[in-house]
Amino acid sequence: MKPNTLFCAGLLTALAPLAATAQTDDATLLRCAQNTEAAARLACFDELTSRARQRQARSPSTPDPAKVVEFGRPPKLDASDIDVLESRVPGPFEGWSPRQRFTLANGQVWEISDDSSAFGRGRDLAVKIRRGSMGSYFIEFDGVTRSPRVRRVD
Repeated sequence: MKPNTLFCAGLLTALAPLAATAQTDDATLLRCAQNTEAAARLACFDELTSRARQRQARSPSTPDPAKVVEFGRPPKLDASDIDVLESRVPGPFEGWSPRQRFTLANGQVWEISDDSSAFGRGRDLAVKIRRGSMGSYFIEFDGVTRSPRVRRVD
């Protein structure tokens, strides 16, 4: 085989996965491969590569509404932009005790993870869950001065 033919075959092999993922059709690749002049063939493949890079740059990154959904879960997903989550505890509130769970209005379930307890009364209390240090979280109940440590259960 001639060096130019080897180069073209190698380039086609290297670009084949790119062609499949970027949805470049076979006819376009074959058109580039049929160029007999090396410079024209290389320019054709360079153009395909450039278009693939442009498509990749334009492809929308995944929007991240999951940051709110994943707030408080172990850091497998990046929710680092969120320092405070605000919601409500629907229904009556009479305080808390260790290991008590609260289902927030947004559907998240949080559990008291320290040994604290407190009494209080309220209904549909607003809450703020704040990020603490070392991966900890604290819940603040509206009108209650203490903030127990919590962990996300669901």
